[in-house]
Amino acid sequence: MFKADYSGLQRIAAPDKLPAESQFKVCSVSFASEVTLSQSPQLDIPDFDWTDDEVQKYETLLSTFPDPDNHAALHHRLLGNPETIQDDMRLECQLASHGVTDIKDPRAAGLTKGAMDWQLLLQIDSDDRTGMHWGSAGMIYFWITRSDLQAKRFDHTWLVLQSD
Repeated sequence: MFKADYSGLQRIAAPDKLPAESQFKVCSVSFASEVTLSQSPQLDIPDFDWTDDEVQKYETLLSTFPDPDNHAALHHRLLGNPETIQDDMRLECQLASHGVTDIKDPRAAGLTKGAMDWQLLLQIDSDDRTGMHWGSAGMIYFWITRSDLQAKRFDHTWLVLQSD
């Protein structure tokens, strides 16, 4: 098992040229395990023929899982499934990481299969306590391919911002 050595970590000052409004408040971090559900199960299980009734039941489950109070809470997350505000981001990451910015680009068709290789690495919600605001109450998502995550190539991540 991987054991990290945190003894060399130390707090450093923000860069002098960073405006005060761009600096986040200091906060502590704690971790807890949670079960997350895919908001795009049709993408995760592409060979399953979803009926309209099954889609409706799954959407009802998502709207109440794990409980109604959870939907109003902040959703900072390491790994798992994202709490998307807009659309699934895996194809966006796959295309952008290959220099494709338009789904109509002829190269896009050959890249779409690789979209399912992308994994949520980190999700950070807008949070008044820390002064983090992403658009209009949005979230930022860091994505990484499964192979890059396994190889700890964190310099290969892609950031996506979603907002209302």
